[in-house]
Amino acid sequence: EALDFVAQRLKKFKGKKIALIASPQVSCEEYFLLHKFASEELKTENVDSSYRFSPLAVFDKMAKENGLELDLNFEIKDISRAKTLFLIGEDIPKSHPIIWLEVLKAVKGGAKLIVASPAELSLNRYSALWLQIKPGTEFYLLSFLSKLFLQKEQEADHPRIEGFDSFKDSLDELDLSKFFEMTGITLEELKEASELLLETENAAFLFGMGLTQHPWGSRNVAALWNLALQAQAQLFPLGLENNLRGVFEIGRNSSDKGLNFNQIFQAASSGDLKVLYLAGPAPYLKKANLEFLVIQDSFTNENFKFADAVLPASTFAETEGTFINGEGRLQKFNKVIDPLGEAKPDWWIISQLARRMGNKGFPFKNPSEITKEMIKVIPSFSNISYTDLEKGQKIFTQEETRKERSFIPLKYSDSHHKKSKKYPFLMFLDYSLDYYRSLSLSQESRGLKAIRDSRWIKISPEDAEKLNLEEGENIAVESSSGTFKGYVKIVKSLPKGILGASFLLSEDSDFSVSGLIPSVFQESHSLGMLPVKIKREK
Repeated sequence: EALDFVAQRLKKFKGKKIALIASPQVSCEEYFLLHKFASEELKTENVDSSYRFSPLAVFDKMAKENGLELDLNFEIKDISRAKTLFLIGEDIPKSHPIIWLEVLKAVKGGAKLIVASPAELSLNRYSALWLQIKPGTEFYLLSFLSKLFLQKEQEADHPRIEGFDSFKDSLDELDLSKFFEMTGITLEELKEASELLLETENAAFLFGMGLTQHPWGSRNVAALWNLALQAQAQLFPLGLENNLRGVFEIGRNSSDKGLNFNQIFQAASSGDLKVLYLAGPAPYLKKANLEFLVIQDSFTNENFKFADAVLPASTFAETEGTFINGEGRLQKFNKVIDPLGEAKPDWWIISQLARRMGNKGFPFKNPSEITKEMIKVIPSFSNISYTDLEKGQKIFTQEETRKERSFIPLKYSDSHHKKSKKYPFLMFLDYSLDYYRSLSLSQESRGLKAIRDSRWIKISPEDAEKLNLEEGENIAVESSSGTFKGYVKIVKSLPKGILGASFLLSEDSDFSVSGLIPSVFQESHSLGMLPVKIKREK
């Protein structure tokens, strides 16, 4: 009955008035089917997901802007073989523990680890050098490293790489005498970092969201790209979700002319969008001006009260399919238990809707049939043998033949976060990994809540003392665009003047930083630092 209701209502809308949000946590088959349903049946290009916030999305955006081809596939053991590792923008023992084990293996084998981070991280004790930069100055750190690199190496090694001369000229604008003022790093520390990078021919650069989440994230990645070319290092963008790479591979085969994640919710608020189909996490929709809202999810959330229809979807344990991991390797997973209650797999729901709307192109009886269609139509899946996949053999996505790389001339602009008398703090938004679909795991699990509650507002001991704030106290944080609530968490590793908060799309509205929209979404990928002030809750 619910499927018939949704199918009949969706028939009344087509094209630009409809948008779909998917989850990067669903299988490749389910994400592929959502795109197929959007383009073939709903006739819309407005399909996106929270993938947009990831380092991979910003890396891809930078590459497209500069006409570059990315080599993304790797084997995780490549990291443990590196002699020098440069980490920027991520606390990997927390976010990527398996990758951290490879880094640790390399360090214990004699590799040198360089960490660039405004805050002290748990892994710093294993580093040969910690560069405690001012928040938001990553671009200048990387650019000054490139400049120093050029002064110390033989330039004869680089003219064969396209773009070297214009890149070298762009570095002339940098004045080393202003380096400390701009970044908070001493010239001695900069020289030590460049010497460590010069010492080896086998370097690995790992970067996460702390590098890419700023409005100038693409420029940050371009600067890292140049430095990696100079150091002959391999770049490793660190993903945020289990199937982020799968979403990327399927999405790059689809139109990019539709609305992005940010624009979809702006259009939902303005009334330009009439129908929203949510099959993934979304901000609180209180201000949405929609005619029809469908939510397809495994868990309840606050947006249910605005929904015209709710379609219960099964979890990963109740279905089967494939994911693509960070290496670019396909991994097949199997059903463990039958779906609970009335829940159905996402692929089944989409197939049933399409059929009920009269589309005969969704005859799928199981995920394996969808996989076989993907192999035919998605270029990066073209080398896959389903038989080999079922046998558990190691299969990587197909990448284009490697092309010549090119340096990118650096573009300078004001890329500092600004505080003011009215908003004396900068708040760093940490994309929370503690969720599944719309379920906030740190609110469901007492143990997880004890070690990293998504509702903590982190503050330095100096600032807490100055404001007379106590651990666990209720406070509100206010920006020029909104307010959200949380609990004081005093963190020694935070610099003075900096606050930390988790960004969780499915968080309750009172505790969600998405209430600070539009500041949060300055660009489609941006979760940059926000100028804020603290208010005591009564």
